[in-house]
Amino acid sequence: MNEFRTAVVTKRADVPSNALAPTPIGSSDIVVVALTPVRRIAVRALRTYLMALLGLLGAGAVGAYMPQPVTEFWPALRAAAGMALAPAIVSALWNTLELVQGLDDSHPELRG
Repeated sequence: MNEFRTAVVTKRADVPSNALAPTPIGSSDIVVVALTPVRRIAVRALRTYLMALLGLLGAGAVGAYMPQPVTEFWPALRAAAGMALAPAIVSALWNTLELVQGLDDSHPELRG
């Protein structure tokens, strides 16, 4: 049978990566892929970067009165790519802060 790969985000540390979740007979089993915290942060930052990049490109390409000429696409793409870095960095920092907060909640003995 076919297997469907599903990304699962959990706070539990006992979930092994590539664990097989059995399903009823006749259904495909599900392979659970546990993401590490660093990988989750990277995926969220990349998603934020791409969303910001597309938003900035869309805002620059569709003017209120006149669309942007095709010849100015590459300069606009470079400018949008540079400006999209800021939200991605903020997203990575925010998610790192949440990870540290979770570590603080789960291990209070590490507080200084």
